[in-house]
Amino acid sequence: MNTHFPKTSLSRILSVLLMLSLTLQPIVLYAQSNRQKDREEERKKPRKRSRSIFSPQQQGGREGETDTGPQRIPSVDVSSISKAAYNAIIKTGKYVVGPGDIFAIVVERGEEVELLEIPVGVEGKLVIPHVGAVHLAGLNLSEVHIAIHSAIQNRFQHLAIEVTLSRLRPFTVNVIGEVFYPSAYPVNGIEQVSEMIYKAGGLLEEPEGRSSLRNIQVQHIGDDGRLVATTQRADLYLWNLTGEPAYNPFIMDGDQILIPVRGDSISVSGAIRRSGSYEYAPEDRISDLITMGGGLVGNLNTAKAELLRLNGQKMRIPIDLRAALAGNLEANLKLQAGDKLNIEGKKAFVSLLGEVRHPGTYPIGSELTLKELIEQAGGFTDEASLRQATVVRHIEGAEEIDNEIDRRLNLPAVSLADYERAYLTMKTQQVQGRLPIDFVALFEQNDPSQNIRLRDGDVVKVPQLVPFVNVSGYVISPVEVPYNPGYTFLDYIEQAGGFKDRAKKNGVYVIKARTGNLVLAHKVDRIDPGDGIFVQGNNPGEGYRRFRETLGIVSQIATLIFIIRSTTK
Repeated sequence: MNTHFPKTSLSRILSVLLMLSLTLQPIVLYAQSNRQKDREEERKKPRKRSRSIFSPQQQGGREGETDTGPQRIPSVDVSSISKAAYNAIIKTGKYVVGPGDIFAIVVERGEEVELLEIPVGVEGKLVIPHVGAVHLAGLNLSEVHIAIHSAIQNRFQHLAIEVTLSRLRPFTVNVIGEVFYPSAYPVNGIEQVSEMIYKAGGLLEEPEGRSSLRNIQVQHIGDDGRLVATTQRADLYLWNLTGEPAYNPFIMDGDQILIPVRGDSISVSGAIRRSGSYEYAPEDRISDLITMGGGLVGNLNTAKAELLRLNGQKMRIPIDLRAALAGNLEANLKLQAGDKLNIEGKKAFVSLLGEVRHPGTYPIGSELTLKELIEQAGGFTDEASLRQATVVRHIEGAEEIDNEIDRRLNLPAVSLADYERAYLTMKTQQVQGRLPIDFVALFEQNDPSQNIRLRDGDVVKVPQLVPFVNVSGYVISPVEVPYNPGYTFLDYIEQAGGFKDRAKKNGVYVIKARTGNLVLAHKVDRIDPGDGIFVQGNNPGEGYRRFRETLGIVSQIATLIFIIRSTTK
């Protein structure tokens, strides 16, 4: 189907387009002209320095500085190294610069600031704009700052140039010897010997091998590829005990780590926490051996020590422990391989009995706490009763029975009420010197006030859980009722059949298993496993007996009055 487009309509459209083009052309030319002028004015303005990873995000600068003005850049990207490494190597200026280290350079020329990142070249030189090449490889950071400052001062005394280490170069270190995977491993930033050994799979242990922990060598390889010297010795055993960084040195470019086979030993015995043999290392002293043994047990002032040395002949050397541990070098003798130190002193012990993994007798020092003792014993068993656990301490005079018990023991048995007999039985079975320690609060609620320091002769008892409450006295069926944490004393009595006819409902007592104390039931907040509930009752002839005794007393008083009146008449 053909359509006709009228000629008059086409001519109208062309006329409109022509008018629009004539109208818009000068407007577009004017806008382009203004935009070009804005660009030229922008070029004439001082260039603003943009933010980068080198710019500290400060809230405000020094007086006279704007946000676009000169700012100091951080000395090194500390995200790649630990705080300890930064403080020990970078901050102290010990880091040795080499090819690949990147420096940030800030050049200030009037109002313009130029920021560059330039690496140290393969020939060990850093090319600084407007200054030239400065040889830095092999210099530590302290020497680098001096060399750069000298070069800038020789060329431009009035040009503000700041050069600072920005990023550390990566390098590889050989880890060889008694490790699972000896090889070359990359060092990211600054790392310690222990971190490199971890990368190598760890130290070999028997039966695979016998790696040294205390004589790990940090060797340095020279420029010619030959071994220069053993610069440092790593002692991971003492580092693990003390945390001293000197025992776990930081690795530098050109270092190599050698883990030898474990060698000679030295030993310590007697009044020491961990008697035994320890790997020998050069420069070991008496104090080092005592540190490896965990410290002395008992009183330092009364301890006596003797060093047995076998170097062709048997030698016995008396040791002044107080002087040795105080830092006296003459007393703190250097040790030799095979030396044996014996320390004599009164050992302090504590006994741990009952439901723990490893019950027995444990040596203690002045700082051993109850919680530490349980940890040394491997913790509690599944059947341990923390609510009944006790600590008993020997106290002078504690063997004496208190006056109240003594009074009741001297009374005739027929004159004692039932509850008094039950109380007396429980009380005489109590161990004197029991400390009021709440094991539940300490081990389940982490209450530090219950974590006492143990003393020589303390006995810690953790009984087996008794999941019953004994109900006796004037109840229908005296019985051991299974423990229920939601029960009150009335619930337990109900489980025992309820009160008997002659039961005293206000004479219900609870005998606490942990302390042995007799407490009125309505004053007890909680019934615990192993507790006893005793219901007091009225004896059948008790009322008649009291009436007869009262009548006798009244008769005696009446007789006395009659005699007095007869004599006065």
